[in-house]
Amino acid sequence: DLAALSAQAARRPYAALRFAGSPGAAEAPGLPLRETWGIAETQGLFALHDGTGFRPVHPASLRLEGDVLEIQAPSLLSGYCGEAEALTPDGFLRTGQPAGLAGEAFIPSGPRPDGCFHRDGLVVTPAALVRFLARQPGVEEAAVGAGPDGALVGFIRPLPDAAPDAAALLEACREALAVSGQPARIEVVAELPADPAAAATALLGA
Repeated sequence: DLAALSAQAARRPYAALRFAGSPGAAEAPGLPLRETWGIAETQGLFALHDGTGFRPVHPASLRLEGDVLEIQAPSLLSGYCGEAEALTPDGFLRTGQPAGLAGEAFIPSGPRPDGCFHRDGLVVTPAALVRFLARQPGVEEAAVGAGPDGALVGFIRPLPDAAPDAAALLEACREALAVSGQPARIEVVAELPADPAAAATALLGA
């Protein structure tokens, strides 16, 4: 329990600590926790949850283009190689995150169109797993679906006369990919599912 560490904390340089941030919903560790929102493009922290939504940490700012969040901060990256359209002419990042406004804060309102989502405080990028699986020997094409809890399932259609081993592919994923992007299961199929998410949910619930 973090509260039990208060005596130790008093002897440390961080005795003035008033709150800690969490990239997921706050639990109850005995100290105040503030839910945070951030992305790698801002070097991490961008906003703190104020009870109604995520409010940018000054001097960061946000706006909506339609219902999609755009953000700007001193720590924002200067751009992507070969992807100039990721930033607006006046320096805001097009995050792709659907959102609504609550005063000066924003509230995420749905999944990102690129399929990325947060799980256990980490960004999960299914497209990265698709690309990795499609490059493996014996694989013709791949698809990825996420179950209700965000666990990923990879589906691969093998090349003619090839017999990829699902266990070997899982091990390759563990060696090459971040934990957040590793599949819980890989299925070798004759045809890729039309709805990978539904197929993943059915498999993980089996």
